[in-house]
Amino acid sequence: GAINEASWALGSPSRTRGDPVEALRAATAVEYLSGELTSAPRWYRMSPLTKMEMLQARAEVRQALGIRQDAPSQVVVNALIGATWDLMHGNQAAAMHVLSSPPFTQPPEQTWQVLNNLPYLPSARAATAEAAAQEFRDG
Repeated sequence: GAINEASWALGSPSRTRGDPVEALRAATAVEYLSGELTSAPRWYRMSPLTKMEMLQARAEVRQALGIRQDAPSQVVVNALIGATWDLMHGNQAAAMHVLSSPPFTQPPEQTWQVLNNLPYLPSARAATAEAAAQEFRDG
């Protein structure tokens, strides 16, 4: 699921380097999880600290990708999924158009460069690893 996807991808920058689709999947997972873990009853046993760390991870990922911190999460998820879909279907021009949409604050070319060389994101790595460990432990 989203926890394992993000934990694996963000465990090392080499896992997403040169693979913007994988970087987008990880970013989408963090964006989704930051809301899911704090609102869905399924996660009541997850540590409140981990949930708070996931919110910090979302802020870190948004900063790296040039996404407005105040953008509604669903708008961001939709944009990230749209760009992922476009790239998976070979339509880089459409993905670049999505990356120029309102939640993004940087020129799409700059976001594209980041997606191709996602930096080490320590808060996101730690939060997703901790969530993965708790998911496994708590089932």
